[in-house]
Amino acid sequence: MVKPIMINGLETYIMVIDQWQARDLKNDQTWIEAQQYANVRGNDNPIFSGALGVYDGVVLHQCNRIQRTETGSGGTKVGHALFLGRQAAVFAVGTQPTWNEKTFDYGNKIGFEFGRIFGIKKTQFKYDGTNQTDFGCINVLTASEDDPS
Repeated sequence: MVKPIMINGLETYIMVIDQWQARDLKNDQTWIEAQQYANVRGNDNPIFSGALGVYDGVVLHQCNRIQRTETGSGGTKVGHALFLGRQAAVFAVGTQPTWNEKTFDYGNKIGFEFGRIFGIKKTQFKYDGTNQTDFGCINVLTASEDDPS
């Protein structure tokens, strides 16, 4: 079971889709109406956070690095969206942030440097003792056509 993320007291999931899935979604009348009439108006609307929108407790984001493959003899393109819940990924901090400033050109120019060591990784476990299994993540496959040339 994929457990939800709690955001402002609401059970929420995240879905990351590719640009063709996003294009098709934006052209879907049900999606359009849900974003126009069922979501909040003003600065609190999820589209101002960079999200495509929210539908039934799922916040959708577009990412151009989502895998897209061909399948079948007809060469149908399939997007591999990710449905994410709690603990789908982990974030580890190796060092605290560092900040340095340096002047150049006799004090006319200044440079800034920020550094930190950290990592993000998808969580996987060996439920059967041998094979890695994703945790908190479901791969959602949908077909989509290429953009016309």
